[in-house]
Order: sequence, then structure tokens, then C-alpha cells
Amino acid sequence: MSSENIFPENEEVAGLFEEAGKFLIDNFHYSQADAASVVDSYKIKCRQAANKESGVGIFHDDDFLLHEGPPSVALIAYYFVIVKGPSDYSSFVAWRKEFLKG
Repeated sequence: MSSENIFPENEEVAGLFEEAGKFLIDNFHYSQADAASVVDSYKIKCRQAANKESGVGIFHDDDFLLHEGPPSVALIAYYFVIVKGPSDYSSFVAWRKEFLKG
């Protein structure tokens, strides 16, 4: 897999990101363009982390994301792109727990 595109180009992965975008539209009232921007920015952050560019500390591969599913992928993208929280998964889990309470 090239470092330019760390996610396989297949229907399963494309569908995952499409559904994550729909989750942002339905639950965050994002426009389609804004939801796509968040998801695309998250994919760029993952590529940067895989390439160890810019000190970005996150990297989630397609197996991890497929396991998590679209709603969680949407929240992960939102957290790392919009909230700009710490770059570790345990910080995301703590944020998600508080976010979902509220």
C-alpha cells in the first residue's frame, strides 16, 4: 500500500467513510461538504502519522476503523480534526465517554 493512500480502495472502506460522513450530517447537522471535509482531513492526519510527518501521533488503519464502525469513526474524526484533542486513543475514549453523556 502506498504511503499516499494508506486505506485500501475498496467498497467496504469507502462505505465506512461515507457512513461516517452521514453520521456527522445526521447528528452534528453538518452539510455534506463539511462532513466530507472532516472525514478527508482525518484521513490526511492518518497518512501523516503513518509517514511520521509533522509529529502527528495518531494512526488508525482500515482494520481498526472497520472494527469500530461508522458512528465511532465519525466521532474519532470529529475528535482529532475539530476538537484537536491529544493524539492518543485513551484520551479519545475519555472524551467520547464525556461527550456521549452530555
